[in-house]
Amino acid sequence: MRLVEQIIADMRQPQTDAKAIGDMPGNAPGVSAAARAHAEQRLSLGLSLSDMVAEYRALRASVVRHWFSLSLDNAKLSTRQLVRFNEAVDQALTESITCYSHSLQRIRDISVGILAHDLRTPLGAIANSAQYLMLKGELPEQPLRAAANIHRSSQRAQVIVGDLVEFTRIRLGGMLPIEARPALLDQICEHALTEIDALHPEQAVTARFSGDLAGVWDAARIEEMLVNLLENAIDHGRQDGNITLEAIGHDNTVTLSVTNEGNPISPEDRRTLFDPLKRQNRSPTPRRAGAGLGLGLFIAREIATAHGGSISVTSSHLTCFKVTLPRKPL
Repeated sequence: MRLVEQIIADMRQPQTDAKAIGDMPGNAPGVSAAARAHAEQRLSLGLSLSDMVAEYRALRASVVRHWFSLSLDNAKLSTRQLVRFNEAVDQALTESITCYSHSLQRIRDISVGILAHDLRTPLGAIANSAQYLMLKGELPEQPLRAAANIHRSSQRAQVIVGDLVEFTRIRLGGMLPIEARPALLDQICEHALTEIDALHPEQAVTARFSGDLAGVWDAARIEEMLVNLLENAIDHGRQDGNITLEAIGHDNTVTLSVTNEGNPISPEDRRTLFDPLKRQNRSPTPRRAGAGLGLGLFIAREIATAHGGSISVTSSHLTCFKVTLPRKPL
């Protein structure tokens, strides 16, 4: 009822050509507010988007049908008012659809974030139990190998769940939060290499450090970014190819680069490389099945951006992801 009242109030206001052609989206704020409230109510009641649109269709049809059943003296005025009514309904419908879609996506993001967060505890328990069996030293060879596989798989699952948690946090909160403190980039790199070695003991990574690598960063986030870039290099690099991690200190910035050998990335793929949930298919023989959700590069970019830095990629016979960071977050 409130929506209909706002539409009537809008129809009583002076019309302008700008609104008639859709150039005044801020016009009739009462209609927009009522439409958003209507969408939120319909979502809370469990109605689908199609159900809500059907309500608008029924409103329009019933009003127009009643309109033409009336004997109106001024046909020109009647037609003009009918146009105003349709414009107001279209504005309300657009607002309702937008609000419904955004609210529904937010609910989904929150649900996924809760699910991913809750999965961390059982996955941690699986990883710790497998590690306990490995360190016990009492298992025969085959069960020990099975425990090692469980441990690696659970660690990989924890990485995927962690990416999902970060993705929903970014979706819900905008920019990724960071806690910057004095740190040494070479130490951060070493920690990332240790994690990669635990996940992929078969993969050797060459590390090179030069220049002043001291700065103020969120060390845990930078390590997470490096692990994502290194995992990307392992997933899409040539199986017998070299992978290099390099950190170089400059005057006011530092650069981090992860380079791998393998198939080049096409210009088309580069345009969407950092998009969330974008799975890459650069390798004809993927190193790992189900490597992830396609969030690693997206999160790496968000971490660089949160520090006031940037990330870029060049690709030919070598693919290089290069991160430039200020010594302090901007």
